Amino acid sequence: DYHMTQATAGSRPLRKASVQNGLDGLRFDGSDDVLVASGTSSTITNLTGGQATLLAVFSTASANPDALQTIVSNGFSSAGDIGFNLFHADRVSASESDDIRVRVVNTGSGNNVIYDCTNTGPNLTAGQFGVVSVVTDMANGTANDRATIRVNGGAAAGTDSGSTAPASSSPSYDLHLGQAAGNSFNLDGDICEIIIYN
Repeated sequence: DYHMTQATAGSRPLRKASVQNGLDGLRFDGSDDVLVASGTSSTITNLTGGQATLLAVFSTASANPDALQTIVSNGFSSAGDIGFNLFHADRVSASESDDIRVRVVNTGSGNNVIYDCTNTGPNLTAGQFGVVSVVTDMANGTANDRATIRVNGGAAAGTDSGSTAPASSSPSYDLHLGQAAGNSFNLDGDICEIIIYN
C-alpha cells in the first residue's frame, strides 16, 4: 500500500462522501489538484518496462470538455522522461470523444513512444463512474500487444502508434493522480479507486 500526499492545501482534491455505491471518492478540480505517492518511481516500474495490471474507477465532470485529463501518470513526454499515462481523452483537435488513452514513453531525447493507443469504444459517459482496466506487457515484440484496454468490461480496441523499445530504467517521477507527472492535463472529476498489480 502507498499513501498519496499533497503538501499544498489548495492543490488537494476534496474528499466527497457517498459518490459511488455509498463509498467516498476524491474530487479533482481540473486546475491544480494532484496527489503523489512518494518513493514509487523505484517500486512501480512494470507499467513502463514489463507486465502489470491497473484498475481505475473514476468519472469526469462534464461531457465533451475538449481536454486531455490525467487519471494516473509517472512521466509524460518531456525530453528524458520515462513513464506511463492513463488519460480521459476528449479533444476536438485530436478527434477524441470521451475516449480512454494509454501512453507509455521511454524518451532519451525527443518524444519516443513505447505504446500509445486511444480506444475505439466503448467510451465513458461524463458524470457516470466507469471501470477501466489496463493490462500491460511492454516488452512484447508485437507493438499492438503491449497493452489491453477495457472500459466497463468491454473490449476497447485501438491501434498502437508506438515503436520504441521498453524502458529498462525506473519511471521519471513518482506516481501522480489527477495530473500528468512533470506536466499538466489536470482531471476535472472524481477518482474512487486505483489498484496496480506489478
